[in-house]
Amino acid sequence: MELLHMSLQLKVTLLKRLAVIGGLVICVCLLVSGGFIKQETQLNEGGKVSYLIQGHSSAVLKQLARRQQLAVSHELPLINAIAAELTPGQHEQLLKSPEVRRIMVNARVATTAGVVADRLVGEPFLTFFRKKVSWKFRNKSEKQARLARIKLSWPVENGILRAFVINHQTEIDTRDLAVSSDGTFNHLILPASLLGSSDRIAAGETIKYSMKFTVQPTTDTGLYSILLRFSKDNSKFVFEEGQGRLLGGHGENLRNTEYPEAVGAEQLYQQGINGQGVTVAVIDSGLRDVLKSSMQNIKKGNRIKAFYNAIDDTLVDTQAFDSGDAEENGYLQDGNGHGTHVTSIILSFLKNVDQETGLAKTSRNSIAPKANLVAVKALDASGQGSYADVIRAIGFVVDNKDKYDIRVLNLSLSAPVKSHYWDDPLNQAVMAAWKAGIVVVASAGNGGPDAMSIGVPGNNPYVITVGATSDAYSSDYADDDFLAAFSAAGPTYEGFVKPDVVAPGGHILGLMHGDDQLALVHDNYQDGEGWFMMSGTSQAAAIVSGIAVLMIQEELDLTPDDVKCRLMSSAKPAVNSQGELAVSVFQQGAGLVDAYWAVHSTAMGCANRGLDIEADIAGTSHFGGFANQDEHGNYYVQGLEGNGYLWGEGYLWSDGYLWSDGYLWADGYLWADGYLWSDGYLWSDGYLWADGYLWSDGYLWADGSIEANTWVSQE
Repeated sequence: MELLHMSLQLKVTLLKRLAVIGGLVICVCLLVSGGFIKQETQLNEGGKVSYLIQGHSSAVLKQLARRQQLAVSHELPLINAIAAELTPGQHEQLLKSPEVRRIMVNARVATTAGVVADRLVGEPFLTFFRKKVSWKFRNKSEKQARLARIKLSWPVENGILRAFVINHQTEIDTRDLAVSSDGTFNHLILPASLLGSSDRIAAGETIKYSMKFTVQPTTDTGLYSILLRFSKDNSKFVFEEGQGRLLGGHGENLRNTEYPEAVGAEQLYQQGINGQGVTVAVIDSGLRDVLKSSMQNIKKGNRIKAFYNAIDDTLVDTQAFDSGDAEENGYLQDGNGHGTHVTSIILSFLKNVDQETGLAKTSRNSIAPKANLVAVKALDASGQGSYADVIRAIGFVVDNKDKYDIRVLNLSLSAPVKSHYWDDPLNQAVMAAWKAGIVVVASAGNGGPDAMSIGVPGNNPYVITVGATSDAYSSDYADDDFLAAFSAAGPTYEGFVKPDVVAPGGHILGLMHGDDQLALVHDNYQDGEGWFMMSGTSQAAAIVSGIAVLMIQEELDLTPDDVKCRLMSSAKPAVNSQGELAVSVFQQGAGLVDAYWAVHSTAMGCANRGLDIEADIAGTSHFGGFANQDEHGNYYVQGLEGNGYLWGEGYLWSDGYLWSDGYLWADGYLWADGYLWSDGYLWSDGYLWADGYLWSDGYLWADGSIEANTWVSQE
């Protein structure tokens, strides 16, 4: 039972490969924070639950639905599936139907609440031990910080908060303090007067905060949050350069975003390579008109080719954009802000001001400032969506690829891994898009730094999976850049090395409306003029999507495999002073992207070698990678057990690495190749799928929720 109370962030050290013995799959029960339960207890008592139902053909499933009078909400021919609301009786009946291959709960969960530390650098996740829930922070500034108050939130089922503990020493009895509740969460504010001398955090000091409960707390990290507020008279000394509320720029809303230059894209603009004529699709929380000048530039020449809402299955006629304000007419929608932020990183375009002369100049605030856009809304205002909505969104992109000339698809979203990549319906849709000739760029996820923390669809071996770096707030000096601690790491459960590349993802500037949910919750990261600062692999993926657009503009005949090959072969790996890999391939892949050299690369045939996507989709063959684990728990690449190919899963905070463009990869990219999957391939400790679930002959999944990547503190 100890397993039930472990941190979900530590689960990746336990999640190994599925043991297959004698051709029989070992099944596990559904694991939840309250114990082992049967799948049926997830259903509403006597009510209906939305399921994703997959069969051998869409036509047969539609006939089945009509015959059994199912309430179908989504038709998903891309993966031969439908989504429907089922009663427990209907669910039981469908499990026995020979026309059904698998059933997956199309459920939704609460938004993952990230740590909000406006002035401190925090560990990306909570930890759980016995009856305590803890966070750890470090004051990275050179000045003492002084707290004004701390706000805590926790799920109501945890009951009374017994105490708040600071550094295992100061314990504040909270049982008699005034707690507010909204029915789902309890909230408590601790003023500085209760903290005593612990309201001060010295420069460089690491401090641990813990909530102590009277009962065993639930271990769902998305149900907790801590908000630190600091004294106004001291706050300015605690901010690092570029962190916190953004300073006003010259010319009101004009900003230099810096990342185009950091990846070498500025040199390409001088050669006329700016994304013009290439369409990128962004599946996210939508798009919103933030800065008029930016949206006018995007709308000029009808660069927005379509706005499709996959949640309610509506398509906007883009000609309506010319008739007035799109947002006022309800055409552009993004209540969360994540989609707008990601999209602006790819293709926003503004006029800026020269910081030295004060004169107006053309500024590229994105990677591909002249690209075309198909905006697809599949996530709601909370940044969440269902498998059915996201798969319907991908189906729209594939169906309209030729109509809008879509060449790149950005997926800055993630879901927990609950099966082999080929059995996951979202991954099946992603593979269909790749096969159709669309370059799919997916974020690695923000669940790092542990091994095997890559989410779906980043775990798909075909797509371009992107991790994140940070520049240590010195954008003009690359040698102190480092791998972000939140960036998810490989290998995947099938043994593939992921991510494929890394890109800037620390404190990235993008556009966001001030009343979107992210801007409201994290108010200190907006400037009130339309700009918002955010960190994550979502932002890193957007940068790589922009680079892919530039590559295709330069050479229109590139296939998705060609784009992936050139991105990887032109990347710069992190090396130490001896010229050896400073960060494992399981964390950085081929290294930091370089837009200039990726565009001008002539490399071919170095990506997705040994894979057969048609056979994978058809289900006749599946594939594994060359990652493995030794008797000491270290991950390594078979045949390449040397430095950088052997990783003990540790993460070392570094002041930076050298990013080498002259590193010679041993045996090329053998670690990126695949081979025909074997049922006898076994990780050292067996395998328990994330969160546990019943997986027998392709049936029953635990849930199908998917969301924009977790909020993480700035690094």
